Amino acid sequence: MLGNPGKRVTKNNDIVELFAAAYQATTSLEKAQSGLRKTGIFLYNDDVFFSDEDFLRYAVTEREQH
Repeated sequence: MLGNPGKRVTKNNDIVELFAAAYQATTSLEKAQSGLRKTGIFLYNDDVFFSDEDFLRYAVTEREQH
């Protein structure tokens, strides 16, 4: 709006172009990761479990049933 005073924003391409410019100017991978961490959602980390012993507590369902 500052670059084109008095010009109307139309539904066609104007909204998409304006949104794309604002989105690209404000988003980053760091902000996305931080937002996920704040909600308790963490990205997959292959280094969390180091050995088979780390999985032992989850082996309860694999025991023989009597």
